[in-house]
Amino acid sequence: MRRASASLAAVLTLVAAAAGCTKVVSGTGGAAYQNPKTIPGVLRYTDATEIHGLNPLIETEAANVRIDQMVMAYLFRWDKESRPVPELATEVPTERNGGISKNGLTITYHLRRGVVWSDGAPFTAKDVLFSYHAVMNPANNVPGRDGWDLIVKAEAPDPYTVRFTLKQPYAPFIFTFFSTGGANPCILPEHLLAKYHDLNNVPYNSKPVGIGPYMVAQWKRGQEVRLVANPRYWRGLPKLKEVDDVIISNTNTAQAEMQSGDIDLWLDVPSNNVPQISGIARITMLNLPSKTWDHADFNTSHPVVADPRVRLAIEYAWPRREISQKVSHGLNHLQESFIPATLTWAYRDLPFRQQDLGKARSLLDAAGWTIGGDGLRHKDGRPMIINFAATAGSPSFDSSLVLAAQELKRVGIELNVQHYAADLYFAPYQNNGILNRGRFDMTAFAWGGQPDPDPSTFLACGQVSPNGQNDARYCNREVDALLLDAKRHYDLVRRGADYKRIQGLVERNVPLFVQDFRIDHFAVSKDLEHYDPADDTPFDDMMNVTI
Repeated sequence: MRRASASLAAVLTLVAAAAGCTKVVSGTGGAAYQNPKTIPGVLRYTDATEIHGLNPLIETEAANVRIDQMVMAYLFRWDKESRPVPELATEVPTERNGGISKNGLTITYHLRRGVVWSDGAPFTAKDVLFSYHAVMNPANNVPGRDGWDLIVKAEAPDPYTVRFTLKQPYAPFIFTFFSTGGANPCILPEHLLAKYHDLNNVPYNSKPVGIGPYMVAQWKRGQEVRLVANPRYWRGLPKLKEVDDVIISNTNTAQAEMQSGDIDLWLDVPSNNVPQISGIARITMLNLPSKTWDHADFNTSHPVVADPRVRLAIEYAWPRREISQKVSHGLNHLQESFIPATLTWAYRDLPFRQQDLGKARSLLDAAGWTIGGDGLRHKDGRPMIINFAATAGSPSFDSSLVLAAQELKRVGIELNVQHYAADLYFAPYQNNGILNRGRFDMTAFAWGGQPDPDPSTFLACGQVSPNGQNDARYCNREVDALLLDAKRHYDLVRRGADYKRIQGLVERNVPLFVQDFRIDHFAVSKDLEHYDPADDTPFDDMMNVTI
């Protein structure tokens, strides 16, 4: 789920700059194009993020997932209303169509016939079963197996049917099992990968074979990932002949490239770059309410933030509203709950904690942290210095940390910010990743949501890395019981009640707190037509996109 990005309201529709205008193709953009550097049939985009690998079994960051949506093999895609769209499955399993058994323990998928991988090999149920076993292979550096570990039997009655038997019902199964939403694993080609003991460092991770509308032609590390149309895609050829992910790790450079016309699409434009980009006549800004939320995590296993009163004090001192106004220009949505406000399961009445330095000081006093002569709080001979792990390369994020450090200083806390390259920060546990190894007192990044809001991967006791993405090392048995109950029942009302109680417990215990929910800003060249992205999956519907 880490991103990994991820609708709170209707997505704004991209309007063509000149309705009915005929475009003259003449090598690069000519007079009929608003950007003279437009290359007909070639989309150049960036999300100002480095790529670390192209196998979603291992990699879960947003930049990787977006490429996967165009290249890899999935049972379902998602539309703008967060509804599943059959891709390699012919229908969505339900109790009504017999895909889900009455006891909720058996789920059956019927697979599309006549589909081939981009190398021409046939796609069958063997690939789905192999991919399930790859997820469960303990030698693979999989970020988490929540839900997958409930499967007690996987079988293929015929080459185009797959049946899974669970030891208990698991309501999020359809949303997470080989679908493009969130950062879920994809279906992998058994004929290419069955020979390996593990898939952590195989050549496939650099140039995968998939069943999407595009395939990887070249990955120039640190420069670009070039995708070309897949001539064997079962839906036919997409209208774009090429899609290039231009790798730009600095947002200021991304802005310059967008302004110069060297890229056609910039995903996740930081709020402080929006005013400069919005003023360019040949660019349309799409503002997409999203399920992506910025937040701060506490490493609850570290003594300095082990006391919930300390964590609550830091939340009260954190200038969330000021950050939203000054850094995000008031464009994002402030709320206390970690579930998007327009989803059924959101705790809408959970009050937003306003900044209150007086309450912060009182809580720190009660926790035994007293002010010393150096202006910092001390307890048991140690000063209150919070080691904060951050990714490098985002001026807007750094600006928010400067504001936070100033306010924390006023209550006697020093914020010691340590920057890391994204590939080290997000690296797997086995590769000594900062997040996964818990080498921080506090940290912050964004979670990209998915259609089902189950938060087990970052809240359940058993999901601490390397078993999941519970970066806060948070363990609350009442929360665990509620998470389990919500997953065992398909009834939405019961699940909603469980999630409301979970949100209340997290609000009181503060293993993390929400900074805000993002409005995703996409800068789009007006030469790019029919691009109408969903917030969870911006590249799920690319067949008719043209430039």
